[in-house]
Amino acid sequence: MKKISISLFLAALAALTTGSYHVMNQQWVLFRKAESHFVRKEYSEAIPLYQNALKEGSDKPEIIAPLAQSHFASGNIAESRRLYKNLIIKQPDNLAALFALADTASISGQFDEAIQLYRKILKKDAKNRTARIQMARALVWSGHFYEAIEEYKQVLGESA
Repeated sequence: MKKISISLFLAALAALTTGSYHVMNQQWVLFRKAESHFVRKEYSEAIPLYQNALKEGSDKPEIIAPLAQSHFASGNIAESRRLYKNLIIKQPDNLAALFALADTASISGQFDEAIQLYRKILKKDAKNRTARIQMARALVWSGHFYEAIEEYKQVLGESA
């Protein structure tokens, strides 16, 4: 009888601990569920979970960034742009967010904004070849061919 009582007590304790963890750390649980969908590239399933985690009181960059990426991967570029802008306000030196925002600007046809963002990245990391190539592409798309040529030359090491 004593063994059964102890077993029941331990089982109840485990259930209460797990239940209280899910109640007390709802944001964390939602975030982890969203992450599992994100890793499996199930972006449309991850988005509402990330959004609920944000509603639970946290606008942490660790939640905003994958939410923005999920919207981007789902084709919702406008919402992705809004989230990346929000993220950059919180973390102005976040080069990954700057880069993603520049990419969304290019995809949206806002080439001047994309060029400015790529220039901002290059001010912080002058040797970032990917940013320079993307900026050159945006320059071509916006009709600034000579500037694009100079950027491509820099990537190739033909000019300083």
